[in-house]
Amino acid sequence: MEKVSAGDGEVAIPKALGDYRGEPEPPIMVVDQPLPASIAGLSGPGGFSKTSTAMALAMNLVTGRDIAGHRVLRSGPVLFVTKEDNVNIFRWRSAQMLRQGDWSADEREMILRGIRIYEPQVKACRIMKAGS
Repeated sequence: MEKVSAGDGEVAIPKALGDYRGEPEPPIMVVDQPLPASIAGLSGPGGFSKTSTAMALAMNLVTGRDIAGHRVLRSGPVLFVTKEDNVNIFRWRSAQMLRQGDWSADEREMILRGIRIYEPQVKACRIMKAGS
């Protein structure tokens, strides 16, 4: 990556997509074509169904059900890192989705065991000195 001087340091200039040469290595896919096996996140304003969408995807990934017409190639556990919803709200939302879906008893058990929830605990910190 090219770097240029900027003030008291250097700044990296990202490459343009066209600057890369050769065929890219195909990623390991979780879902047939659109979803590579990687860490993913959704961002946007509250109330746009980011968590609900991710929860529905997670349920399908854990159970191996198709996602939007694409075959799940590698089913397995899913880790949710949630800071917007606390664990209780996340559990309540999951219970609602399980009740409303057409999940078999075996699939429900797979979902309950396969979706892991992590709620990071961030301690309050002071970012400014008093009087600044």
